[in-house]
Amino acid sequence: MRAAQAALSTYAAEESAAHARRALAVMGADDTRRGELLTLLGEATLLAGAEQEAAAAFDAARLWFVTHDDRRAAAHSAWQAGLAWTRIEAHAQARAAFEQALASLPDAPCAETVQVLTALATLLAVSLGRVPEGVALAEEALTLARRLPEPLLEAAAARTAGTLRVRANDLDGGIALLEAALAAAIAQDDPVEAAECCAHLAMAQIWRGDCVRSLAFSYRRLEFAERSHDPYQFRHVYTMLAIGTCLLGRWSEADAWLARAQEAVARLASPEPLAFFHLVRGYAAWLRGAGETALTDLRAAITAFRTMGEGTLVWYLGVLGFVQAALGRRAEALATMDELEALIARLPAGTMPTAEPWCHLAAAALRLGDRDRARRCYAPLRAFTGQVHDFSVDGLMGAIALREGEFAAAEAHLMQALHLSRTRGCGLEEGRVLADLAELELARPSPRPGARSRAHELLTRALVTLEGLGMAAEAARVRERLASLVPSAQRAEGLPAGLSRREMEVLRLVAAGLSNRQIAERLSLSEKTVANHLTSILTKTGCGNRAAATAFAVRHGLA
Repeated sequence: MRAAQAALSTYAAEESAAHARRALAVMGADDTRRGELLTLLGEATLLAGAEQEAAAAFDAARLWFVTHDDRRAAAHSAWQAGLAWTRIEAHAQARAAFEQALASLPDAPCAETVQVLTALATLLAVSLGRVPEGVALAEEALTLARRLPEPLLEAAAARTAGTLRVRANDLDGGIALLEAALAAAIAQDDPVEAAECCAHLAMAQIWRGDCVRSLAFSYRRLEFAERSHDPYQFRHVYTMLAIGTCLLGRWSEADAWLARAQEAVARLASPEPLAFFHLVRGYAAWLRGAGETALTDLRAAITAFRTMGEGTLVWYLGVLGFVQAALGRRAEALATMDELEALIARLPAGTMPTAEPWCHLAAAALRLGDRDRARRCYAPLRAFTGQVHDFSVDGLMGAIALREGEFAAAEAHLMQALHLSRTRGCGLEEGRVLADLAELELARPSPRPGARSRAHELLTRALVTLEGLGMAAEAARVRERLASLVPSAQRAEGLPAGLSRREMEVLRLVAAGLSNRQIAERLSLSEKTVANHLTSILTKTGCGNRAAATAFAVRHGLA
């Protein structure tokens, strides 16, 4: 037994496990050290990445402690078994183990009470999408931890409560708790706890749209993970470093981190890190313009996420739907979006697990001209203004308002998105928003003087920004808009009655006999916007009705 303990103290996990197995084989069933040795075997195999063997060892330890009437030790072993199951996304087994731990706890609150409550809270909120229940348990654990004289226990409870406050869409409150937990973990020199705090801070900052701060926390996470000697701490760190560097346009670094991520996740038994790696590599491929490569990775990711339950799938399915829409795979995208909407409906409104799905739905709907779906996304997105979930929430709301003909609201949303993207260093969103502001300049029924030249300038700035970051897919889209604008500008002088390009398009469709609804569908506009354009056309041309406008179009060669 001492040999197993000595090996584990030097992080020689497999050697420790081998010593423990040999000792158990010769140890009597009633030996007073058996429960401790089973626990040691569980800890060694967990560190070695053999989660199922670890869970079995911890459960055997639990049964031994129950038989010997040690409730606190039994609860501790059940909690450890639950953690082992959690690492391989075995949610049902993990929950059963945590509930066994709760049932085994002594009546007086103790450290194990906090440990079990935080673990169960995380499982419910993060893996199963039951955010309110998870938050309540985490807050209970934090209150209890603050009454116990164990700084690391309080740090872990604060980290869990902070993480779940973020998931409940209290970003500022959650970040404050996470930063306090990180400071405590550093003070206690616990690299595992510090690495976990940095992981959640990196994600919280990326949702704020602060790519630079998010990347800084990922670098700190890597430092702590390297000190932890635990392969599990590397499950996401390289992938998150790839996200941070690609969003800043540092593609050679991103490629290097992705290569290291692939090696790291291949050594883990859990399917989740590999699925997340495929998701990130796929989305990065799409950003660089490699659409088919992106789909291959994204499909692999979603296939894996489906095995982990709806609470996990809902976070990521929308990425596939958006890329399908962006690549013009309409039928596939619509099917994915229908499934995603059904998943969102089963989650608590306004919580973070719904933020990314709503953003992906809105972005995909806008690409497909699916105005009804885009309109449905608008109200739920309000809960997340000021945030970024692969897309600026304010930018998406502005784009939706623009297509609904709500030009004042569109301008307010887009200017807010532009301000946030610039102050937080999110160049991808800045480029996207500049392109939408250009569209706004051209979409008004009565464009402002110089609108076309301002649109050209905005698109040029968007293109420079996106090309500078290597965002090939978004840059190509802006380039197409810019190319279509130039000949339109050249033709504008020849349009009769001072009609704008959009008014000319509407007039041609009026002359073709289409109704306002049909024109709206054809041009991906709202009926209200079409009506506004028609009013402007009738005013500029001096026509009193649609028939007169049709005659005007015929006379001027527009029909």
